[in-house]
Amino acid sequence: FNRYRMMPTFGKGTIRSFKNDVSDMRNFAARNFEDLLQLSMPAFEGLIPDKEQEKIVQNLLFDLLTFHAHAKLRMHTDNTLKSFRLATRALGQSLRQFSNKTCAFYSDTKELPREKAARLRKSANSAKAKKASDKNQSQSTSQSSHIKGKKFSMETYKTHALSHYPDHVEKFGSYDSVSTRDVSSFCILIFTVALY
Repeated sequence: FNRYRMMPTFGKGTIRSFKNDVSDMRNFAARNFEDLLQLSMPAFEGLIPDKEQEKIVQNLLFDLLTFHAHAKLRMHTDNTLKSFRLATRALGQSLRQFSNKTCAFYSDTKELPREKAARLRKSANSAKAKKASDKNQSQSTSQSSHIKGKKFSMETYKTHALSHYPDHVEKFGSYDSVSTRDVSSFCILIFTVALY
């Protein structure tokens, strides 16, 4: 996806230059995914030939960016929480519109070759672990070696959990305060105390 390579960098380490093959998505850190999201609207502009579908995708990207900006706020007030809830509602509506219209418009989407290879490796490893007969293994491999269709699904925990983010922030604080480092330090402290 060469459009991301053409985007200029911004600030010192704010938005960094991308590697050659962004669509490969290998060895990405969280900041790389954040940069991809922040530059997604100009990168996707004009890619979809149907103008109605492009508008739906651009609206979805805008709502994702708005939701992300609210989730990254370090301090929330009653007004920002209210705005966060409105942004979450708008994101849900955009996701439903994307699922119902755009995904239906592009119904022939298929898995990537690397996804197919991973699926075949997984099925081969599970067949090896079960030590199934050679006849059953060859039948299952021949059935699964075709490229499968991929559909966007709203029926995942990730999409369900989006609506709970504002409530979580209100109860427990912003997401910048959530870290596994605190748990690690506590475990080390307990272990040290137990030794002495």
